Amino acid sequence: MFDERGGVVGTASPTYIVIESLGVFFGTTSFSRIDNLTPPAGCATPPISTLRPMRTRMSGGYVYIAFSNAAQNAGAVWRYAAATKCWTNITPPTGGSAIGYAGLAIDPTNAKRIVVAQDKAAGGNLLFRCTSTDTPSTCVKIPITSKVADVPWWPAKFWTMCISDVGFDPFRPGRAMYSNWFGVWFTENVWATSTNWTSHEWGHEEVVPLTMASSKTCPLLGGGADVNGFCHSNLNTYPTAAQQWEDPKGSYDATGVAVAPGKPTIVVRVGGFKAGGLSMGVSGNGGQSFTSIDPATLPAGAYGKIAVNANGSRIVWAAAGSTLPHTAAISYNSATGVGGVSGWAQATGFPTPWSIIVDEWGTRQPLAADPLDSNRFYLYQCATGVIYVSTNAGKSFTGYATGITTQTAAYGDMWLFAAPGATTAANTELYVAVGGKGLWKNSNARSSPGAFTKVAAATSVTTFGVGGRGTSPLQVQLMLLGQINSAALGFYYSNDRGTTWTSLGLPNGIHTNPAALQGDDFVSNRFYLGLTGSGYAVLNFTSPFTARAATDSSSSSSHSHLAPGAVIGICVAAVLVALVVLAAAVFVIVKRRQNSAADNTPYQGM
Repeated sequence: MFDERGGVVGTASPTYIVIESLGVFFGTTSFSRIDNLTPPAGCATPPISTLRPMRTRMSGGYVYIAFSNAAQNAGAVWRYAAATKCWTNITPPTGGSAIGYAGLAIDPTNAKRIVVAQDKAAGGNLLFRCTSTDTPSTCVKIPITSKVADVPWWPAKFWTMCISDVGFDPFRPGRAMYSNWFGVWFTENVWATSTNWTSHEWGHEEVVPLTMASSKTCPLLGGGADVNGFCHSNLNTYPTAAQQWEDPKGSYDATGVAVAPGKPTIVVRVGGFKAGGLSMGVSGNGGQSFTSIDPATLPAGAYGKIAVNANGSRIVWAAAGSTLPHTAAISYNSATGVGGVSGWAQATGFPTPWSIIVDEWGTRQPLAADPLDSNRFYLYQCATGVIYVSTNAGKSFTGYATGITTQTAAYGDMWLFAAPGATTAANTELYVAVGGKGLWKNSNARSSPGAFTKVAAATSVTTFGVGGRGTSPLQVQLMLLGQINSAALGFYYSNDRGTTWTSLGLPNGIHTNPAALQGDDFVSNRFYLGLTGSGYAVLNFTSPFTARAATDSSSSSSHSHLAPGAVIGICVAAVLVALVVLAAAVFVIVKRRQNSAADNTPYQGM
């Protein structure tokens, strides 16, 4: 932070540097610590021995610093006078020192008026305002009359949970805001006798996508960190609380979701609780609601990915780490709306010790169900490059040497997709994409499960997805972010199973390291993109991207703007993402929502 008192043209500017674990430093080309110096007579000593500086701001010759300890159970707010080098404790009396402070902002119209926020991940943080930092007793709790969230699924506990920072609008006096795990809240006049707060989530997205699928009733089924997952039945609105994948045990990370290819009303989700244990649910209405399975009846293990066979009667679960895959029967009673899972058994045929790169924060997908044969499942062990195949509904697997490259990086990406063949009675096709290494295809997986060939045109693959597997007439579509024939990095799609590719370019506003790509299986020319830490985007494409200015809020029939609906999975500063609306072929950041009604035609050949 530059010293606002200024410097000398042509020389290094005086600067304050706050390092959380080390302290407060000041200098130009060399820096000295200032919070551990003996203060002038009559001045207090800052709490350098027990607390860490978290936020700092400067105005009017004063440096304000919010302190917290690592456990967030001790903290303080101090003011440093740059001219006199005198420290003053201005910790809000009603806030006390038994909690940390992290958010801090100075009123741009008055350097001695500040707003501060407590720092506690569990929630219930308080907001304070100081009308004069010369008199610490004026630092009082902000009076709050109402809190109105514009996201209907947000529970009340999201208010002030894990505040990362506070701020002022420099162009609207008194307008203050704070950001936390879930979004941004505003009040129009923080100095008023009572304040009213509203969330402003349109155009922001902080979800960490971990898994995606597509059903008829929920075009995008999106699971992520911390807030479970959602049925996005409408791309133009936020999901409701009823569309969130709740579990009676509490919040979890949703790491896998799968739809039965031949019976897309059957959906199974899987994930893990922060404290350990598996979360699983079964849906019979395409993912609009789930029956949560009692964790006590589930196998040991955590997180992982899931696949549902073609007729929706069995699942295979591939756990994180060294746990061997398991299989079970699933059921759904349409009269009662209750689903179930029973008869868990460990699948056989795998080498021991077993390892598979499936971690709770990974979007890689090593598991797929055959869309035509309810007895067949496929699993790619990326460490060895071997495809394992089950022909008895997941009870046992056989490994095939494939010639597919390996992926041994701890967080290396790879995706396995199964799709119906080119005609109704055709064999199943398998696609394996390995991050940074390429794309492999098997056009005859049921007859020759080990017969993979590299798609030569796909010279580099960053992420890969398949869509259109339930369209009528059948139109399977492939899409990748990468390079085709060493051309420029961008999005490419294929309507002929990878023989030819069309470039869509690389739109502004979409970063080049997304989490995953998933096609809509019932609407052609639509794909969903999971953006690492920035939510979801939807692509409706008919032609290459044409960038449009970020301030242009106009839209066309080819796309809708998706609003935010979830969170970044760790307590860090919330990032406000500026959205770019794109014409023709359009990716738009999601509010956790969806567009037009999905096609209701069944999968071909099922």
